[in-house]
Amino acid sequence: MSPTTPKTNNKQKTVCYLTSLILLLVAAALLSGCNKSNPEVTPSATASPAPRPERTHPPFGDVETPIVIKGGSIELDFNETHFPADSTTTPTKHSCPTCRLESVTITPEDRREPQTTCAVPPGASVLIDGVGSKKDVLVTNTGPGVEIEFDHGEYRPDYCKKPRSKYCTQIHKIKGVKIKDTPCKGCPENGKCDVEITAKRPL
Repeated sequence: MSPTTPKTNNKQKTVCYLTSLILLLVAAALLSGCNKSNPEVTPSATASPAPRPERTHPPFGDVETPIVIKGGSIELDFNETHFPADSTTTPTKHSCPTCRLESVTITPEDRREPQTTCAVPPGASVLIDGVGSKKDVLVTNTGPGVEIEFDHGEYRPDYCKKPRSKYCTQIHKIKGVKIKDTPCKGCPENGKCDVEITAKRPL
């Protein structure tokens, strides 16, 4: 066996050094790749919730659903979605179980006289006298709801002059309006006035 020369030792040292360096670089690359694929997630500070906006309207309320009776050729105008017919008898009733009556406003057709407004107490009825019981319209504040009662034989769509109205009599006048037997005045002698009954129902 030949003796090891200093040159050979230097070459071996260089090879070992280079091999170690390559292995170190490969290990560093592998470690770097692992760190990238599984990055550490540092918990972020919990953001405080944004304040809720204040309500500009109350959560519950009422919507008006007026009942309008016009004198001259008496016409009835009301929302039949809110007041569906609940009977096929004569006179027919239209009921809104969640409605309540508030007031009656009478406006003369010629506008020469001022409007008159009368309150409707709980449990009271509003009678629109159409000169003859068959032409009367009765609106009752029943407490748990409101009923509109009239004769469908006397109030017919073919009597209406305006397509918007569904229930009309032939030319007739409003003789007067009573709330619980107390007159609510304001309709002139010619019977031509608008009677608007304010009813409200929950939103």
